[in-house]
Amino acid sequence: MRVRGRLVGTEQVVDVVTTGDRIAGVEAPAGSCDAGGTDWLLAPGWIDAQVNGYGGFDFNSGVWNDQPASVEAAMKVVRLLHRSGTTQLCPTLVTNSPERLTEGLRRIVEAREQDPIVARAVPGIHLEGPFLSPDDGPRGAHSPEYIRDPDWSLFSKLQDDA
Repeated sequence: MRVRGRLVGTEQVVDVVTTGDRIAGVEAPAGSCDAGGTDWLLAPGWIDAQVNGYGGFDFNSGVWNDQPASVEAAMKVVRLLHRSGTTQLCPTLVTNSPERLTEGLRRIVEAREQDPIVARAVPGIHLEGPFLSPDDGPRGAHSPEYIRDPDWSLFSKLQDDA
């Protein structure tokens, strides 16, 4: 497939040539293209460092509903975001009980181990809490029930789980 567009930053018109699901090359425009045109903008894949979920799927367990975190949700979020141009992301877990955080971390790790697409797309995990200010305002929407002071042993356990 040949996709034509202008490169972000330089405005140079190029053709991106793909073979299967991989970019095979970036070339000077030649002949007709299968998609795009000089009005299309071509950019590198986007990187989102904080993704709680997407498309109705959530990385968090028991925060917004009683559904457990799942490997399948991680796989679906990655594929849906790929279709929107996000090629790498850090799944985000929000403040919760240590048990629920561990469950969420383990599901993300399992998804990376089972699916090479997820492994390439997820360079790390964004843990948002539980070590946050308990004060209204800075705490945001995080449940005060699970906010705690920094705790090296809990941090180390969560790091090991990831």
